[in-house]
Amino acid sequence: MDGVDPCSLLTPAQRKELGLDGRPVSGADKSELYNGGVVPLCSIVGNEPRAVIIGVSIVTSAGIELWTAGTLAAEVRPVQTRGFPAVLAVPTRFTDFCTVIVDVAPGQLVDVQAGDGGRKPALSQEELCGAAQQAAGEAMGTLLTLR
Repeated sequence: MDGVDPCSLLTPAQRKELGLDGRPVSGADKSELYNGGVVPLCSIVGNEPRAVIIGVSIVTSAGIELWTAGTLAAEVRPVQTRGFPAVLAVPTRFTDFCTVIVDVAPGQLVDVQAGDGGRKPALSQEELCGAAQQAAGEAMGTLLTLR
């Protein structure tokens, strides 16, 4: 997955389907969560029909076992995304985001997070988890076409 642009994983048609009308913004941050590795990420805002922020990260410095070890402040549930093993990580301390972690290879994963966009009333954590799962499915569908 080295060299994959996380902003390429959600096509314009997919972004429209997900209600993401903002311009994708690329970045890369050093992540303590992911063993200090530099993690390329893409953030996209949606305003209609709901205010949401979707983040897609490509991680090559840690595997899904980080999420399944039981050491993070999240309720972790196994799910499948486009045939890949994944987990839905529902934070226990915060309710304004939800994450799907897709295991794509040993030591590599795709991290898709849905966060509340700040409008009142706020999106429920259940809605955010649904948005994260939908975005993860779309991103993995695109990733499979890049192989």
